[in-house]
Amino acid sequence: MASLGVFVFVIVAISLIAAAVVLGVKYVRYRRHISNVLNGVEEKGKRISSPGDAVSWVLVALLILWNGINLTQISLLQSSVNSLSSRISDMQRDMSINATDISYKLEQIYSPVKYASMSLERLDEDMTAHFELTLELKEYSDDTKVSVRYGEKSYDLTGTNGVYTGEVERGLFEEPCGIPSTIVSENGVNKVASVPEFEINALWEELLPSVYASKLPHEAKYSNGVFKIDSEMWVNKVYYKDGVDMTDAYVLMTINGEEVEKIPVDLAILESQDKVVIDLNKKYDVKDGDLFVLYTVCENSLGYSVRQMEWFYKMGARFPEDSDNIPDMPYKTVYKSGGDVIISY
Repeated sequence: MASLGVFVFVIVAISLIAAAVVLGVKYVRYRRHISNVLNGVEEKGKRISSPGDAVSWVLVALLILWNGINLTQISLLQSSVNSLSSRISDMQRDMSINATDISYKLEQIYSPVKYASMSLERLDEDMTAHFELTLELKEYSDDTKVSVRYGEKSYDLTGTNGVYTGEVERGLFEEPCGIPSTIVSENGVNKVASVPEFEINALWEELLPSVYASKLPHEAKYSNGVFKIDSEMWVNKVYYKDGVDMTDAYVLMTINGEEVEKIPVDLAILESQDKVVIDLNKKYDVKDGDLFVLYTVCENSLGYSVRQMEWFYKMGARFPEDSDNIPDMPYKTVYKSGGDVIISY
C-alpha cells in the first residue's frame, strides 16, 4: 500500500504540474493577445480563449483523473481484503488441523492402550461375523480387567502379561456401531478409551463383493419416441475381504422399473484387470415421462446380490439427468436369492 501511495502522489503531482503549465501557457497567450490589441497589432474583434475558459476543462480532467485513481485504490484495497481473508481462512484451517493433531496426540499420551488390532476370523452360515480383538496396555496388574462395549452389547477380554484378547460377534447386516467404548478397570477405577482399531462399520459393504461404474454414458438422446445411447462405460470391482466370491456381474437396464436388457460382465477380465469396458450402442422405443435407469449388479457365493444405481435419463424432461427426477429411488440395494430386499438406501 505504501508503493501505491507514492504512485498516487507522483500521478497527482505530475497532473498538477501539467495543469499549471497549461494554465500558464493560456495566460501568457491571452496577455500577449490583449497587448497586441491595445497596440493595434491585432484586430479588436478577434476571439481568443481566456485562461478562465481552460480552467473548467482542466478541472474536469483533474476530476476524471482523481476518480480513476480512487477506483484503482478501491480495486487494490478489495484485492488486499480478499488476500487477507484468504490468509485468515488458511490460518483457521491450519489451527483446526493443529488442534485436531494435538488432541489426538494428547489422547494417545493419556490413553491406557499401547497397541490394538482386530481381525475377521470367520463368517457363519447364519451370517454372523466373528472378530478377534487384541489389545495391549501400557500399565496393568493382576486385577486389571478390560471390556469392549458395542452399543448395548459388552464383551470381556482376557489377558496375560498385559495383552488382552477376546471375540466379538456382529451380524452381517447389523447396524454399524462405529468406534466402541473400551473400558479398563482396576481397583474400582474405570478408564474409558477410544480405540479406532475396533471400529465396525457396515459389514456387508466390507464382505460382499460389488461392482461400480467409473465411466458413465455421455452420449444419449431422446427424440421422436426413440431413446439412443451411443457410448461406453467402465465397470470396476470394489475390493473386499477374502472368503466370499463373485459368481456373476452384469449391467442392468430398466425403463419405468421394468427390465429391458442385461449386459454380462466378464469376471475373468474383471478379476485380472479390475476394469471391464462395455460398449453401449442401444436404441429403445419410449415416450415422454419414461424413466431409463442403468444399474450395476454383482452376485456372490453367499446367495446375495448387490445392485447399485449408476445413471438415469427421464424422457422429455428439461434436465433429463437431474436427480429431482428420481426423488424416492434407492441408490444401493442388497437382495437375497428369491428377490427379498435385505438392505436399501
